[in-house]
Amino acid sequence: MTLTITTTLAVLLAILAFPLTVYVSIQRARVGKAAGELTAAAFGPHPDVKLTAAIRAQGNLMEYAPFALILIGLAEVSGAQGMWLWGVALAFAAGRWLHAFAMLTNPYPPALRGVAMLTTYASMIAPAIYLSTQLL
Repeated sequence: MTLTITTTLAVLLAILAFPLTVYVSIQRARVGKAAGELTAAAFGPHPDVKLTAAIRAQGNLMEYAPFALILIGLAEVSGAQGMWLWGVALAFAAGRWLHAFAMLTNPYPPALRGVAMLTTYASMIAPAIYLSTQLL
């Protein structure tokens, strides 16, 4: 069985994850260079706002993406209808892209981040509810 929806979502998230990861590395190097020691921000959080925002934008994606991919993949394997599941997957991807944009925007737009998180939550709970009905 080809998991077209799950695969498409994984690709969309990878396209987002790669530049976020590179951006964290760039910000760590920038902070290290400013401190005169390249490894000054190599580990953990740092008080630099741009670095912290980059770390959290990337980290937040990495926290939510695997679980959503599992839920959507299980729903797809369980026979969830195509258009509904496409909507859920694309909503999740949009929520993650919007969240990253909001986290890296200055000044920080909390309402935009809120919309992104609500979209993320909804697109994770929907396949969970669907899967729970398949158990009954």
